[in-house]
Amino acid sequence: MRLKQYALPLVCILLSAWSASAQDLAQLPDRAAKLWELRKQANKLDALQFIETQARQTYLQGNEPRILDFKITGLEFTEDRNRIEVVSKVHEMLPQIGEMDLIVRETWIWKDRKWSMLATAPKNPFGQPATGDKPANERILLKFEITETTIDLGRHIQGETIEGKIPFAANRNEIRSIGTHQNLTGLVIHQPVWTSSSEGYLPYQWDTTLVWQDVNQTVVFDALGINDARALIDVQFRARIDGKVGFKQVPEIIDTAEAGQVELQIQNLSATTPLKILSVLSYNPAYKVSDDVPESIGPGESGHLLIHYIGQTRPLGASLALVLSEALGQSPVTTVPLHVKLPKEEPRSVTREELERIIKTTPKPVLP
Repeated sequence: MRLKQYALPLVCILLSAWSASAQDLAQLPDRAAKLWELRKQANKLDALQFIETQARQTYLQGNEPRILDFKITGLEFTEDRNRIEVVSKVHEMLPQIGEMDLIVRETWIWKDRKWSMLATAPKNPFGQPATGDKPANERILLKFEITETTIDLGRHIQGETIEGKIPFAANRNEIRSIGTHQNLTGLVIHQPVWTSSSEGYLPYQWDTTLVWQDVNQTVVFDALGINDARALIDVQFRARIDGKVGFKQVPEIIDTAEAGQVELQIQNLSATTPLKILSVLSYNPAYKVSDDVPESIGPGESGHLLIHYIGQTRPLGASLALVLSEALGQSPVTTVPLHVKLPKEEPRSVTREELERIIKTTPKPVLP
C-alpha cells in the first residue's frame, strides 16, 4: 500500500480540502497530542478515551517505556480515507539502554465520528515484540461478560434518581475488582454483588439533578483478574430527560495559578414559568459570588452568576449551593460543582532523617 506523507505545516493547508468530507481531519493531531501527553504522565486509564474500542485491552496489557518528550512530525495518508498513520518523534528512557529518540508510527482510524488509535502489542527499538510480551493467542483471557450492553432507561424528569442492576457473568475466584471509566454526571456504580460463584450484578444509582439533556453515552466496565488479565466491556447508557434548568461554566476549567473570575450560566428551560434564584452560597471561601445576582430568569432565558477567585498554589475543589424556586431534586439545595484544574498528586519521598527516625522507633521483634 502506497503512503503519502506530509509534515504538519502542509497538513494544515490540506485540512480545508477535507472539511467537506465526513472525517474531521483537524481533530487528529490534537487527539494524538493529547494521547501522547497522557502516556507521558503514565495515565493509562484516561488515555483509553483515545484508543479504539477493540484495541483497549491490548493497550492496557502492554508496558510502555518511560516517555520523556514527544513531537508529532507528520501524517501518512493511506488508500483508505478512514485510516491514517501518525508519525511522532519520541524521546524515551529504555530499560538497560538509557535515553533514546525513536520515530514511532501509529495507526489511527475514523470511527464513531472521532479518530482513535489502533493500539498494537508494544515493540522494542529493533521492531521485535517487547521482552516478556506474549503473542495474543498465548495471553490469559479473563472471563467477564455483560449480557445487556445497551441500557435504555426511558424518559425521566431532571432531578429524579434512577436505580438499577447490571447483571454479569464471571468466575468469582478469578476477579480482583470491577471498575468503570466514565464521566457521566451523577452516575455511581457500586461494588459488585455476587449471587453465585459465576454470576452477579453491579448496582447503580444515577442522580439526574445536573442532567438536563438527553443522554447517549458509553461507560467502560473494566474487570481486573488476580493474574492481572483485564476485560473491557462498553455499555451504552441512554435516557430521555425532560430538563428544567441548565448550567454552563465559562471557561470550562478554572486555572487558579492567578486570580480571576468565572461565570456560571443558568438557563431556565421552562416555557411558561420564571425561575427565581432565592440564595447563593460558595462552599469554598477562595471563591466569592458577585452581589449582582439576578432575582428572576424568564422562561427560555438565561442568567449568570459571576464568581471571583484568588490565586492559589494548591487549589481545592469548589462548588456553589443554590436555592431555586424550581427544586431539582429531593433537597431544596442544588449543589453545582465548579471545574477547577487540580494539581497532580506526586508521591511523597521519605528523607534520610525520617527513615532513620522510623527505624529507631520501630519495635524490634521478640525472637522465641
